[in-house]
Amino acid sequence: MHPYQCFVAIGDSVTEGIGDPVEGFAQQGAHDTLALRLKTLNPELKYVNLARRGLLTREIRQTQLPAAQALKPDLVSIIAGANDLLMRRWNPDQFETDFAAMLGAFPTRTERLTMTLPNFSIPLGMPATMKARFERQWVQANDIIRRLARRHDALLLNVGANMDFHHADVWSADRVHPNARGYAQTAQAMAELLNLP
Repeated sequence: MHPYQCFVAIGDSVTEGIGDPVEGFAQQGAHDTLALRLKTLNPELKYVNLARRGLLTREIRQTQLPAAQALKPDLVSIIAGANDLLMRRWNPDQFETDFAAMLGAFPTRTERLTMTLPNFSIPLGMPATMKARFERQWVQANDIIRRLARRHDALLLNVGANMDFHHADVWSADRVHPNARGYAQTAQAMAELLNLP
């Protein structure tokens, strides 16, 4: 394994690292935590987190992808889709087009890291009719993410299928963002995917 030289993250508020503090855990997002771990292997690592809260997948593609490409990363994290689902603007064809464009925008030598979406209906406690609609869309979104991750040989953190990521202890009070514990857990899972020591 060669230490990474440039790590770039694009996405929404989860990649940005928005969430509640938890005693005993650093108040930072998963990507910031992962970057610190990568810097122990390469102190010269360049790390840029371009993520901004509230963005739909097409907005991430439009506003963050060009800057990410210009940085020529050898590790890029691309996580998107939560706002598409939660803001009721779900368009699976548009999501697949935009997500595929982001995963495919980097040369094959660039390691891609992505993630399925958690089932927000669990922490949010949605009413039955809303839960049923959301979960249909959630399953569809994660099927798209998994398929595109395979196509582009991306490392996939399968949060959507892991109940450890749905436990109340890892969520902020808003039940939409991980808390500091949840981000630490996510960073550890990412590090394991990358086979970091």
